[in-house]
Amino acid sequence: MQTRKALICCMVALLGLMSPLHQAAGYLAEDSFASCWKDEIKEETDASTYTVQPGDTLWSISRRHGVDLKELIAANGIQGDLIKPGEVLVLSQTQARTHCVARGETLWSLARRYQVSVEQLVAVNQIQDPGSLRDGQELIIASNVEQAQPVAGQRGRTFSWPLSGRITSSFGPRDGGFHHGLDIAGDMGEVIQAARSGWVDSVGWLSLYGKTVILDHGNGYKTLYAHASDYLVSQGDIVEKGQGIAKVGSTGRSTGPHLHFEVRVNNKAVDPILYLEQKE
Repeated sequence: MQTRKALICCMVALLGLMSPLHQAAGYLAEDSFASCWKDEIKEETDASTYTVQPGDTLWSISRRHGVDLKELIAANGIQGDLIKPGEVLVLSQTQARTHCVARGETLWSLARRYQVSVEQLVAVNQIQDPGSLRDGQELIIASNVEQAQPVAGQRGRTFSWPLSGRITSSFGPRDGGFHHGLDIAGDMGEVIQAARSGWVDSVGWLSLYGKTVILDHGNGYKTLYAHASDYLVSQGDIVEKGQGIAKVGSTGRSTGPHLHFEVRVNNKAVDPILYLEQKE
């Protein structure tokens, strides 16, 4: 009888080891208890807030949280670019999407999949090591901004002339190379104006270009202003169309005072004439 009871107990224990519950627990332990299904994508509308910290600018806040600068300004009724530490800003309502990282996925593959930049993924998710993602890690995917496509003709002529001088060199092949913008004549110290509203992406010295200002107008559009003698704006500033941003100079590789002006669409230089308003 004792032997028979012992045999029954062994059989019960063996069946318990073979049960689905134990198999599931064993699988989860082996998979490090991934916090979400690997193919899961969740979407929800989220209107969050942010408290301004010392040193913050509208530009830095929009980049950090993956929101459009113009939407941020409109959502908070901001005039100019004045914000104060302690002020609470409403981050514009966007589709908040989360992605659960699968084995073999990288920030670069996810950036291509969702049509966002790697830099945006890093900033929004506060990633310290971009080269190391964990299986099951949840990432926030900010709503992607529709990328602009190059347009020509009357509908695309929405940029104003940064200077009123004559064109001394056009876009296209030049001296065995390629000229990526327009050279516009100007007097030393003459004010260069923003061709369109936007924000200052960068201010500084570039090889060949000398003192340069680059404006970001959103939707893939940027303008570049080179060979300046002085700056009138700083990185992160919001500028209006026609606002002074720099002064004509001859810095960098230049033969005399003038403005080298470029229009870039999705980081590709295009002929500015196709985008500048027609002169009367």
